[in-house]
Amino acid sequence: MNIQSDMKRLFKHSSIYALGGIVNRAGAFILLPLYTSYLTPSEYGTLELVYGVTALVSSLLGVGLA
Repeated sequence: MNIQSDMKRLFKHSSIYALGGIVNRAGAFILLPLYTSYLTPSEYGTLELVYGVTALVSSLLGVGLA
């Protein structure tokens, strides 16, 4: 394999990961008005706590600490 095909492959794979992150953040941005209009502040706080714990656990699992 030459360097040009390696760079093309790297760009393609990186684009897939970037697209996943963009879709994830766009979905959160779109759902925020729905969450705030349908949930009480207490329920929204509980939801955010669940999101935070989920992010922490997935990070720990990702590096093999849990």
